[in-house]
Amino acid sequence: MKTIIKICTVAFGLSGVACDDDSESGISQDEAARLAQDAIGGIAGEAERSTVGDLEVWEVYVAMPNKAEVEVKLELATGDVVLVEDEAGPFDYPDFTPIAGVLSYNAIKALALEEVAGDITKWEFKREGEAGGYEFEFEFYIRDAQAQLWEIYFDATDGTAKSIEAIDSVEDG
Repeated sequence: MKTIIKICTVAFGLSGVACDDDSESGISQDEAARLAQDAIGGIAGEAERSTVGDLEVWEVYVAMPNKAEVEVKLELATGDVVLVEDEAGPFDYPDFTPIAGVLSYNAIKALALEEVAGDITKWEFKREGEAGGYEFEFEFYIRDAQAQLWEIYFDATDGTAKSIEAIDSVEDG
């Protein structure tokens, strides 16, 4: 039988216990940073544990060559990409494909700007569904010349626009 000892520290005056983030229950903190960097380029910062719904993830911010900061969330158990997003831009970084089998960021960005001409204010790549039946989509928020904000969902595997909707704010989407 293998014994795992986890070293934790208690921060006095604060609630909670902080533990070493490397564990045998999934990929390591260093591996998460490397995988995030490999997925989109740029320079990965330190990975931090987080959750997406019920799923434990590593959250890594990647500094892109154009000074944008892209957030990547990787499943803790497998290292699979769950979410990639940029909420601030600039949105003109080198092309990347977040996972095998989906279209590239620049291919979907071009489709989004064909649907609605304007300025991108945010975008996301995300994995939806359950293991064995995942769907992957890109979501773009674009403000047109009349200042209307649009939310556009694309199937990431074939580029089909699944939804195009005028919204009041990104929070509505």
